[in-house]
Amino acid sequence: MKRIRFACCVILSLLFFGACKCTKTDTNMNESHIESSSELKGVVAGNYFVRNDFAIHNHDEEFVITTQSDFDACFSPAAIMGKDGEPTKIDFNTQIAFCVVLDETDILKKLDFIDMTCEDDGKVICNYRLTTGRKQSFTTRPCLIVLIDKRKVTNGTGFHRVFVR
Repeated sequence: MKRIRFACCVILSLLFFGACKCTKTDTNMNESHIESSSELKGVVAGNYFVRNDFAIHNHDEEFVITTQSDFDACFSPAAIMGKDGEPTKIDFNTQIAFCVVLDETDILKKLDFIDMTCEDDGKVICNYRLTTGRKQSFTTRPCLIVLIDKRKVTNGTGFHRVFVR
């Protein structure tokens, strides 16, 4: 019986290691692939909150901010204690901010960044997910801020929302 178990283990090990494909790849091809896939890398800006005097009726829920003064009119830093407690640094000389701000609500709503894509015409699209949950005993104002290199946006911007209930 021990021999059968041993033989099964050996066969499974050979199948497992045989399934691994270990080939040398061209590093130049990999580097260019990494560069092209990171071209539209968005970074979620953390530890900001929507200002109380920011009126959503003056803006769409989804908008793009290109200057520090416009950003400061919408958001304020929300530093917290502990690791990663500082707000994300934003340099509007090199970055723009894709923003989603929802109305104040007592329903749990979570905004998650999915990715940035570029359409055939060069328009950059911010894809995000809106998840709704249960009723809360307090209100919140959900927001999402995604930063992207300003040079990557050459022919306009847009948003695509995915709903999850």
